[in-house]
Amino acid sequence: MSGDRSSHAMIQLTRHGLNERIDRNDLRVAFARDHAIRLPALLSEDVLDRIEQGLRAGPWKPREFQSIASESALANNATLAQLDFLANSPAFIALIGDITGYPHIQRFDGRVYRRTCAGDHYDTWHDDIHANVERLVGLSINLSVKPYAGGVFQMRETDTQAPLLTLPNTVFGDAIVFRIREDLEHRVSPVEGPIAKTAFAGWFSSKRRSLFASMQDRFGKSNLGSAE
Repeated sequence: MSGDRSSHAMIQLTRHGLNERIDRNDLRVAFARDHAIRLPALLSEDVLDRIEQGLRAGPWKPREFQSIASESALANNATLAQLDFLANSPAFIALIGDITGYPHIQRFDGRVYRRTCAGDHYDTWHDDIHANVERLVGLSINLSVKPYAGGVFQMRETDTQAPLLTLPNTVFGDAIVFRIREDLEHRVSPVEGPIAKTAFAGWFSSKRRSLFASMQDRFGKSNLGSAE
């Protein structure tokens, strides 16, 4: 990879912590109005270099979500652990809670998926509501090294099916943050062309013990370091 992504970043997760160069109020206003915002260059270049290696190594396995979606899922535990660690950093959890108006967010749970135009990959309209977990905000980070066609995030009203927004996200390391609510549905449109869409996606929720608290219980504070 080349170029200095950090010089243009508004909010960025690095191996050494969270960097922030933005007036949060602008993001608060945009999220309240549109129910979704983009975070350009959320992952730093050094993080993306490591993630790219893990994506190449795989392995990838088929996964289907109760007729909601079909995709390939990354089964590389080291890569998933690094992404989970970054997304669950206390500073980032607090920032997302502040921007979205959900300060009681505790944890992020995610996966890495890949969808292509071939085979039976698809995504249907859904709201991500879960009976036992209070999912409040979704996050999708683009991990496609090359720009893909199609695969666009879309949101609509549940009752009227009126479209609310269409938000492409094709730059490696950029992210979308979106609201989860019963009156809002979203999907990713079908991928078009030869390049696959790869993303780290999941949900911020409140009724779950934080990842760092769980890790402290298991390993102890002294064993928790940086994401290196």
